[in-house]
Amino acid sequence: MTKSQVYQGVMLDLAMTIATIGIGAWLGAAAQAAKAAGDAANMFQKLLVLMDKLLQISKLAKSFVGVLQTAILTISISKFVNTLAQACVMSGKCSEKTATIMSIAVSTALSLGAAGAESGASAAASQTGATFGSVAAGR
Repeated sequence: MTKSQVYQGVMLDLAMTIATIGIGAWLGAAAQAAKAAGDAANMFQKLLVLMDKLLQISKLAKSFVGVLQTAILTISISKFVNTLAQACVMSGKCSEKTATIMSIAVSTALSLGAAGAESGASAAASQTGATFGSVAAGR
């Protein structure tokens, strides 16, 4: 073997080694990228599940606020009507029986009217994106 053949053989071995290392590095980088993409997809899926849970909690909180609003309104109506009934009896304008009947009738009418107003406001809010408070305030 001549010097030039040995030199060519060494150069060929060197070129093959560099190519093998390069391909190995490229395959390693491709595997890393695939793993990262899989991790990102898994993380995105978990994020979507978390967002769904937060939306459910938000809906539950809105329902709870609606229940509280209804309870407060009902208590307020009851106190108002009882005050009217007491004033009627104390002024001598009506008997206790009449005041009780008036109290039940007015309380029922106001509660049903408030429920109808709230459902109407909710329907308007769902169409316009407003809230019950902003509809009731005339905004």
